[in-house]
Amino acid sequence: MCNLRNLDLSHNDINGDIEEFIEALSGCNNSTLRWFDSSSNKLGGRLPDSIGSFEYLYWLDLSNNSFLGPLPTSIGNLSRLGKLDLSFNKMSGAIPENIGQLSVVHQLNLYGNSWEGVITENHLQNLTRLRDFSLSSKGNALVFNVEANWIAPFSLFSLALSGCQLPAFPSWLITQVRLSELTISSASISDNIPDWFWRLLPNIWWLDLSHNKLRGELPHTISAFPALHAYNIVLDG
Repeated sequence: MCNLRNLDLSHNDINGDIEEFIEALSGCNNSTLRWFDSSSNKLGGRLPDSIGSFEYLYWLDLSNNSFLGPLPTSIGNLSRLGKLDLSFNKMSGAIPENIGQLSVVHQLNLYGNSWEGVITENHLQNLTRLRDFSLSSKGNALVFNVEANWIAPFSLFSLALSGCQLPAFPSWLITQVRLSELTISSASISDNIPDWFWRLLPNIWWLDLSHNKLRGELPHTISAFPALHAYNIVLDG
């Protein structure tokens, strides 16, 4: 299997521990694996440090399984990675700061896990090509804490932050003029919705700000959101 470039095992009923399998693949001195998709199976176990040895890997989708434990710090070694999807597993612990070394990643999906600790600007500062970003935690155990004057290095199309603690309404969104989908739910925000927010996001078609303690007034006209359908706005809670 050392000559593999694409490995797609997705949407099967495969079970077992993935650690030994990844260890075996990483033992190839001339590994050229570029695409690894084992999403929507019944795989479990922890991701080993050897996951960071696939230097040519561009696509890594391990979503919808039962992986446990933290994200190995070696993930930062995957300098060619364009997509990382670990959503809907049972992973936990702090997200390593060197995830910010994935400078060409455009899709980063860490949703549906039990992350803990703090996310700061250092996790995100080099992700200049990021377009789709989703992150969630159970029980508000993860704090998304960036400086009020932070200028994001990316321009997102889609952002989902759910179950993460945000100390205030994220003022850095003022630069995200390309957003079409935005979810900031169950984020413990107790703040006013700034006036600029309603004026700055004309392309939104999905907006979920539910289960916070937001204050302020809704815009007087929905014409500010030409792409927004009435059934795609969630503000309750």
